[in-house]
Amino acid sequence: MGDTDINSHDYWNGRFEKDWESNMGKEQSRFFAKVALENLPLWMRSMAGKEGWTVCDWGCAQGDGTDVIASYFLRERVIGIDFAESAVRKAKDAYPGIRFDAQDWLASEAVVEKFNCIFSSNTLEHFEDPFRVLASLFQRAEQCVVLALPYRELDRIPEHFFSFTPDNIPLVAHPDWILVHARAVDCREMSPTYWHGDQIILVYANRAWIESSNLVLADCFLNAGIADTVEARNARTLDVLRQENSLLSNSMVEIKALLDEQSRLYVELLDKQSRLQIELRDENRQLEAANKELLVELTKIKTSSTWRITTPFRLLAGGVRKIFKN
Repeated sequence: MGDTDINSHDYWNGRFEKDWESNMGKEQSRFFAKVALENLPLWMRSMAGKEGWTVCDWGCAQGDGTDVIASYFLRERVIGIDFAESAVRKAKDAYPGIRFDAQDWLASEAVVEKFNCIFSSNTLEHFEDPFRVLASLFQRAEQCVVLALPYRELDRIPEHFFSFTPDNIPLVAHPDWILVHARAVDCREMSPTYWHGDQIILVYANRAWIESSNLVLADCFLNAGIADTVEARNARTLDVLRQENSLLSNSMVEIKALLDEQSRLYVELLDKQSRLQIELRDENRQLEAANKELLVELTKIKTSSTWRITTPFRLLAGGVRKIFKN
């Protein structure tokens, strides 16, 4: 199927009526919008909030991504535009608090309405000449155009006709529009993920507006490599915590082993002490018994007739010992 067929009203009205939801189109819209918004420059969100920017989601499908955008900006200043009437009808039913319109910007060069910021998520890859389409978006934007695109998609899905790479994304896509922000994001490890590849978030700013906005180099970020996402930082933090927890668990095991060994030695010491006390008690009882036996025998001797008869001789012997000692 050619470019013209895929980008026809009939094709997309049919997709939104038949298989958009069964192919997770609603979830993809929210996912891509969230990835893009989380990787916008901080100054842009701050400025849009303070100045009350109007934000248009061009190619809004059934409005799910538009709803995510409305949660980041002033909801009443967000609008969704799509050329597929069936998608716009479903978007209005699903999100009555957001304005949606069915408009075909590529069919007419007439500009009826301009917006401070135009947001377009995963649309330009459907065209063989996406930068011609981008020029149409520039005509309707006053400050910025934000693009979320498949990045380095060399093995394209059938609906995609262009692969965005570091070699073909222009810094100046139009004499009046300059690339001021580019952040590549790896979506493979996100949970859940609806894109098993890279996305790149681009912000083109109007040259005249940039010159009057007082932005400086620190406000710009251009990186063709993979940016550090919130998910990646959280994953690394989780890995560090897991490693620390593992070390702590190992230390706890070692401490428990030491405590168990000390407890075992203490029990052995108490057992040994108890046995010694028992042995001492037994020996004391044996000595007491022996002493009693000796007292009994001594008493028997002293009360015997032999002891009485020999008493004078013992006295005489004692007197003789005294004489010789003197």
